[in-house]
Amino acid sequence: MGLFKPDIDKLSKNKNIKRLIKALEYEDKSVETTNQIRKDAEEALIKNAIYISVKDLSVAEEDAIRGMINFKSLPIHISAKLLHRGMDINFGKYEGFLIEWQVLSAEVDKVLLLSVKSLDCKPYNEIQSDVTWETCTLRKWLNGEFVSGSFSQEEQSQILLVINKNPDNLKYNIPGGRDTSDKVFCLSYDEVDKYMPSEKYRMCCPTEYAKRQGVYACANKACAWWLRSPGSIASMAEDINEYGTINHVGYDVDGDNNCMDGVRPALWLNLKS
Repeated sequence: MGLFKPDIDKLSKNKNIKRLIKALEYEDKSVETTNQIRKDAEEALIKNAIYISVKDLSVAEEDAIRGMINFKSLPIHISAKLLHRGMDINFGKYEGFLIEWQVLSAEVDKVLLLSVKSLDCKPYNEIQSDVTWETCTLRKWLNGEFVSGSFSQEEQSQILLVINKNPDNLKYNIPGGRDTSDKVFCLSYDEVDKYMPSEKYRMCCPTEYAKRQGVYACANKACAWWLRSPGSIASMAEDINEYGTINHVGYDVDGDNNCMDGVRPALWLNLKS
């Protein structure tokens, strides 16, 4: 069974949890108000989780966590129905910091996550050449070094191995390549269209580590980030620019020898017990 492990320091200071405790302490009789505060508090619990499981905690585990946050009334059973599109959760660590993920899609037993920030600066492919997502070095890094270094064995077991379609660039008639089996991946342009329809929703900032590695943040503090889809020629890959627009022409896969694009990993997290 997977454990739900809240960040206790954050939870003890979280304003939504404090509001709920205060409302119940003073026996607030407003059901509507209390229910909304409870919902906010439940979301705060999930956002500060570093591991999620649909399976209920044991009574002993539940009592231990409630005791640590000094709160007896909040239901802390975590289930898929509490996760929804747009929610942020923590899962795994990269370069010593918790990775914050945005829920792009919540299904019955799994959720699609995308890192809130660009985590690193990597070329799509280390050599400037014709390449597809299947053969690029960024895919190899994400499914190798990144997975093994960012997630515990228990966390890795919760990341689903999925078959990704790699659509062609229809505007320029460039093939996207064969389907791939991935645990971690970059989004394709059609997934961006489906899950992130607005340009504002696509914009992201780099982490401090990513900036040190070379990601360029423009005046609005946002950065470009790679998609896995091909660009206008086979040696280019599409990206999202600093203003949230899909760049169908693409960018040289080696970053024009000076890569400034960020990497926003995506993954499907298994919520089955």
